[in-house]
Amino acid sequence: MAPTVSSFLSGANPLDNPLSLLIIQIVTIVSFSRVIAVGLKFFKQPLVIAEVIGGILLGKSALGRIPGFSQTLFPESSLSGLNLIANVGLVFYLFLVGLELDAVGMFKSFKKSAFISLSGVVIPFCLGLGTSVLLFRYLMPQPSNVPFISFLIFIGVATSITAFPVLARILTERNLLGTVVGQAAISSAAVDDILAWILLLIVVAMINNTGHYVTALYAFLCIVGWGLFLILGVRPIFHKFIAAAEKNETISEFTLVVTFLLVLISAWFTEAVGVHAIFGAFLIGLITPHENGFAIKVAEKVEDFVCCLLLPLYFAYSGINTRIDQLNSAISWAMVGLVMLTVMTGKIGGCFLASKISGYSNREALSIGVLMNTKGLVELIVLNIGLKAGVINVEVFTIMVVMALLTTFMTVPVISLIYPTKYHRANLLQKNIEGVRSITESDKLEIQELSSLPDLEREEAKLNVLFPIIISKDTNFIIPIFQMISSSVAVEVTALRLIDIETRPSSIMKMQGSHSIEKDHSLNLFKFATKFSLSTLEMMLRITGKENFVDNIIEASARNNSNIVILSHGLDSEEISFGAQNKFFNDLFNQARCTIGILVYNKSEDINDAYEASLSTVRSINSVIMKSSSNHPSGILYVLFNGGADSREAVRFALICSMKEGGTMKILIAKDSGKDSNSKIIEIERQDTIQNDQIFFQDEKSKDTEFLESLQNHTNKKTGEYMIEEVENLNFEEVLKSKNIKKSDLLIVGKNYFFNTHNFPSKVFTPCSIFVINSAK
Repeated sequence: MAPTVSSFLSGANPLDNPLSLLIIQIVTIVSFSRVIAVGLKFFKQPLVIAEVIGGILLGKSALGRIPGFSQTLFPESSLSGLNLIANVGLVFYLFLVGLELDAVGMFKSFKKSAFISLSGVVIPFCLGLGTSVLLFRYLMPQPSNVPFISFLIFIGVATSITAFPVLARILTERNLLGTVVGQAAISSAAVDDILAWILLLIVVAMINNTGHYVTALYAFLCIVGWGLFLILGVRPIFHKFIAAAEKNETISEFTLVVTFLLVLISAWFTEAVGVHAIFGAFLIGLITPHENGFAIKVAEKVEDFVCCLLLPLYFAYSGINTRIDQLNSAISWAMVGLVMLTVMTGKIGGCFLASKISGYSNREALSIGVLMNTKGLVELIVLNIGLKAGVINVEVFTIMVVMALLTTFMTVPVISLIYPTKYHRANLLQKNIEGVRSITESDKLEIQELSSLPDLEREEAKLNVLFPIIISKDTNFIIPIFQMISSSVAVEVTALRLIDIETRPSSIMKMQGSHSIEKDHSLNLFKFATKFSLSTLEMMLRITGKENFVDNIIEASARNNSNIVILSHGLDSEEISFGAQNKFFNDLFNQARCTIGILVYNKSEDINDAYEASLSTVRSINSVIMKSSSNHPSGILYVLFNGGADSREAVRFALICSMKEGGTMKILIAKDSGKDSNSKIIEIERQDTIQNDQIFFQDEKSKDTEFLESLQNHTNKKTGEYMIEEVENLNFEEVLKSKNIKKSDLLIVGKNYFFNTHNFPSKVFTPCSIFVINSAK
């Protein structure tokens, strides 16, 4: 007899097929939560909030009230299968959580974070015990089959948890990880997380062995023994196996299989003992080696499938079990308020007091408390375990889920209010710099007076330069600029690699691990290039949201007392416009406290070939200069001088670049061809100054005249050849034609010239790179 097929072609309902129903459920849950996430993104909320809210809306509290909706899409008989698949995803997610924690790094930071962490666990735990008495009396059925001691400890654990994974993402996205508050919160949360899992282990052992506390003790001791066996027995062998098997940058299939089998075997053991499979997976994550980026490589293989497809099922399942409609009495909502008050008082208050005793200011201590109050993923996992074991009912479960959502949701807006970016940036600037830094005003390199240029030859003369790297391929164009500068003067280089944060666990691991600096190709190119110059190098890596890139650049320049910040930007060959990045560059120009230089190049050039060629420099140090010099602007340096502070700073920068032997620089200025000339210095200067302020205009023109006269009178045999040349028109297209500009040449202009459409049309083909200078204001 042929098997029955649920096909709509034969008139059957496809959803009668369990596999077909499961696929539709997964599609519905994942797509629905992503739609909600789009709206919550404006409030900077983590994805878990959208996944739980999506589950609540799909459950009986909202869409489930539509007749036939739950019976068709989420029938009770199908939820066990959905829960089973979701728990497989949860097992591997807890493996990822274990990978994120990096036990070695956690123990190193234990001393400084233990007091805050312990206070953030003990105080809310004790307050939670008091709250549990009222919850048990008014909301649990009486007489209850659940031992009060189990309920008591469970509520205490649920009120004292901090969600480390969610907190790490919030700190990164808010650009707080490098602050004193962020460092204190993340190290305390890591210890807090371990303590919470230990407490949860005790509670689950008690719950799953209700009334048999001797058996619960045996279960707990078995898990402790299993953990010691993994740490002392399996971990050394596993590390030796990885060290021997993984010598390449990619992870082999065999090694991945071995790792996954360890996760499943350990998960099976802890489940068979009577605790939960997630503890076994978590332990394997803790013992997995982080050396040579192995943990990151494993996470990258697992995270997308688990976090994008399987984990949303678990949290949606939590939402489906959440019955907001059952909170239909005054007592229920009073309990919601009581739980919120208990959690916030215990967590925020406890961490605040501990932070104050540890020496933090009131604002910093309060910020640490708010951050430690984040619940999120771990809280929901704990609540689901309690609901499944029957230690709490649906009403208590719903109250605790509402608490978890509200405490997590409030973290970002509250922390933005009490610890805004301007506050910790102001503290940094106050500590690290005094006044405005620029090429002109450096205490190490004073070149405002041109007669001091020969002093650049002094051995102690140095220029402090920050090179932010956003797009890896741009490094190929920035390094030649560094080589031009370093051939004339010793340079203190800071290479700042900026990487956009993602929601993947591996991104958080990269953010925490210093080994990622050594693995970054762009930073390695700088490292090798400085070996061939009289330069020092500091490498920095920041993984953060794109909206925080400007803040990171400003803070790095302040911390390192930079004279100039140099970055590059590729443009389409037929359009000179910063396009979607206008806000980025405008913010950078407006907020910078030092000179900014942007190397603008054509994307149409063969940058891919140049980039691929530069990859080999990591493996061949001796050829780094030869290969990276393929994009070196070894021709003539042209400065298009239209007056103003930006143009004067452009000339100063060009003088530094042209000091090497054989360097040639031409300063082009417009002839004063009459009142209506668009190229007159005073007219162009109107674009960047206050309108109708004639005194200011005349002052700027006087500065320009004095500057050019000083330049003409200055002679120094140690500098390269330079000349001042008058042209009929400084219009960019006219300059290109009259001077026969070649690809090897470099044009240096002030920002006021670049953004002036009289000089620089919006659409133009430029055969060479353009260096745009914005002087410190």
